[in-house]
Amino acid sequence: MYSLIIADDEAIECRGMEMRIQNHFTDIELLPSVYNGIDFLKSVEQYRPDIAIVDINMPGLTGLEALKILKLKSFSMKIIINTAYNDFEYIQEALALGASGYLLKPIEHQSFCDTLNRVLAAIDEERKHSRIFQETNQMMERMKKAVEDDIMSSVILGQPNEESFHVYFQTLPEPYQGGLFGAVSLASEKEGSDAEHLLPEIERIIKKELYAFCQYQIKVYQGIIYLYLIPGAKVTKDNYQPWARNIAEVLKEEVFKKTKAEIHFGFSKWKETFDKMYEAFRECNLALRSKGDGIGFFEEPHLKAYPPVATDPFLDALTSEIMQGGKQGIQTEIERFLKCLKEKQYQMEAVKVAVLNLLLSVYDKLKGSYGLSALPFSSIKSMQELQACQTQEELCEKATGCLSIFQEHLKAKKVQNMYVEEAMLYMEKNYQKDLSLDEIAEKIGISSFYLSRLIKQQMKQNFIDLLTEIRIRHALFLIRQGDDTVKDIGKSVGYSNPNYFYKVFKKSTGMTVGEMRDYFHQILPDEKRMHRKEKEQTE
Repeated sequence: MYSLIIADDEAIECRGMEMRIQNHFTDIELLPSVYNGIDFLKSVEQYRPDIAIVDINMPGLTGLEALKILKLKSFSMKIIINTAYNDFEYIQEALALGASGYLLKPIEHQSFCDTLNRVLAAIDEERKHSRIFQETNQMMERMKKAVEDDIMSSVILGQPNEESFHVYFQTLPEPYQGGLFGAVSLASEKEGSDAEHLLPEIERIIKKELYAFCQYQIKVYQGIIYLYLIPGAKVTKDNYQPWARNIAEVLKEEVFKKTKAEIHFGFSKWKETFDKMYEAFRECNLALRSKGDGIGFFEEPHLKAYPPVATDPFLDALTSEIMQGGKQGIQTEIERFLKCLKEKQYQMEAVKVAVLNLLLSVYDKLKGSYGLSALPFSSIKSMQELQACQTQEELCEKATGCLSIFQEHLKAKKVQNMYVEEAMLYMEKNYQKDLSLDEIAEKIGISSFYLSRLIKQQMKQNFIDLLTEIRIRHALFLIRQGDDTVKDIGKSVGYSNPNYFYKVFKKSTGMTVGEMRDYFHQILPDEKRMHRKEKEQTE
């Protein structure tokens, strides 16, 4: 349907056009005709018609003057000028003011119908485009919300989805230059029903206020409101704290004003790349627990840095005992190592990682110094066993057992199956590639079925588990040596999908890459600093 108003100072002209419209345009609703420019403007304000047929020369306020006023007020209706003057200056001025067509008095029936049909077609086309535009906008908004939810969920689960972020990145008004994570919680414990009632309202207030500060994403998870803040070029790692504090203070005031609830904030460190956001989630939670004025920032060092224990003396002694076959000597050296850690007041979790680091170092030295390229060592099994230990005595027993495996391998080396040895050597050299059992079996000249059975018999695990072990061990070396991202580490050890690598690593070691890195930071601060310095000098 369309609505139309006629403005003409001659009533007979109005009636003639009304009859034509009633007889030939049943989909047009006629509004009451008006007879001067003043009433025309009032009717337009009241009815907002789709079309107006306006006499160019009405008393009081001419049609041209009315058009000028309507243009200033940005009315979007279609206007057909009706004039008795065959004066193209009037017509040109009317068209310049936005008129969609003109009629000359006396009105010719066919010209009237053609002009009105042309205007109706233009309205139909505009409505079509407007509907498509609105539907597209609605669809894009739904997609954007789904992408934002996927991004937040992936970060919270520790597996930042970079594909979703790149989709979201296209919607940002300026290039992405970094951001930070925030966590918001109620300042005091509330009854469950109270918290359930307050959180949605607090989330609504935060959404409304944050709009004025920056681009953001928001998600409620386990009773905490998480914010991913993307401020743009005006904020950097040098000034993000005062900026975030200002936001927190505004939000605290607004939430208290409207709900009487006190809220606390915890903010992560500034992260320049999205793939670091898995760290930001953990950091903002740690900052949320910190005491102060209710606005906490994660700052290094949050973890205790222990005095490092030099491993070289223990490495020399342990490799010597392993090569000589002295199991008691291995246990004595492990006890001595644990005693040093205890004297330096290492807590249990740090002790476990320090022992793992020692085992990795022994393995690395045996491979490098004695050419034992296919030396079997399960860092996954070792870490899982160490994690289960509750006392230093248990740790000593497990570590001694792990190193004793090296002795057993050396003793059995002469009779170890040649095909298993070759398969392991090939896997050690090519673990970063997409390896398959069929490929390795073909390389060494036997069937995949036979190789699978040999690996199971001699290594006590299947091919996939053995390949995973090799890759995770190399990942541990990379984590220990530097500060590469999860994505880069995963790619370096054969996992093209960083999310899958994250899952495999956590399942294998009981820790995330970030947590493992933190513990290595604790027990190897000097080595870490030295590595960073060397890295900076080479860049």
